[in-house]
Amino acid sequence: ETSADIAGTNLLIVGDLGWIDDSESGATNWFTRSGNAWSETVTGLEEGANIITVLGTNIYGHATNDTVNIYRQTLADVQPFIDITNAPANITFSETSADISGTNLNIAGGLGWIDDSESGATNWFTRSGDAWSETVTGLEEGANAITVIGTNIYGQSTNSVVSIYRKTWIESAPQIATNALIFPLDGAVLITPAPTNIIWNFNKITDDLDGTNLNISKISVFVAENTNEVATVTNNINNLLGEIPWLVPENLWGGETNYVLKFEVVDSSSLTNSRIFWDNKFTIVPEPVIVIGYLLSVIGILIFRKKCNRIEK
Repeated sequence: ETSADIAGTNLLIVGDLGWIDDSESGATNWFTRSGNAWSETVTGLEEGANIITVLGTNIYGHATNDTVNIYRQTLADVQPFIDITNAPANITFSETSADISGTNLNIAGGLGWIDDSESGATNWFTRSGDAWSETVTGLEEGANAITVIGTNIYGQSTNSVVSIYRKTWIESAPQIATNALIFPLDGAVLITPAPTNIIWNFNKITDDLDGTNLNISKISVFVAENTNEVATVTNNINNLLGEIPWLVPENLWGGETNYVLKFEVVDSSSLTNSRIFWDNKFTIVPEPVIVIGYLLSVIGILIFRKKCNRIEK
């Protein structure tokens, strides 16, 4: 607004009244009055304070006046302002939302937020006076630049931006080091039917949280040449630290086939990952003692039969 209505009374004034604006505009105007009352529209008001002086004279030329202060809002008075008070945040892969809050000035109506990631999520929400808070949802993996926007009563807009980084699956999923498996080593020969201890370094199996919430959910055996799963070692090793005895099933005995192990792990956020230990190829053979014992038994039986035949003759 650049004008305002003023009104008042007068006594013993002769002729018209005038007004002068003491601001930089120096606006002035003479206007007629109606008896002892008058009203006028003051124009050309500048931003900030405008001291309006209304003046007039009597029949002897003696002057009098009165003043009124009309304040026109400045751009700073109505400039919309939004501030997100949260620092840039990092959240885990399992989280898809984050709380943000801040302050605002000269905002008319509600506020809105927009996510510049591929999701393009957006929402409008109410504010409480000069403060606001909101939960941003639909966050994508990686960087999410959240822009909070609002306008003043004149439609002038403003915004504030905060970065929320949601960790990717690769960054958050459990990690299994290549050297986590200690035994079987590459080239190892597992002797059956005696139990074989599968040994690993649990410190080499970590997660993004604190490294203490991991469980090995499964250990499987694969044929190294074609990665066909041939056996599951166990499904009940969650509470074991670094070692488990495994009785190799007879269908894996052979002595020529190369096998490898696959570890599957899960963390407290239900994120899973796995690793096949390609560098730890091993073979499985029957226990030599058993084979020798078997041969000796066969030889003994043959010798016994020959003796029996001689006696009969």
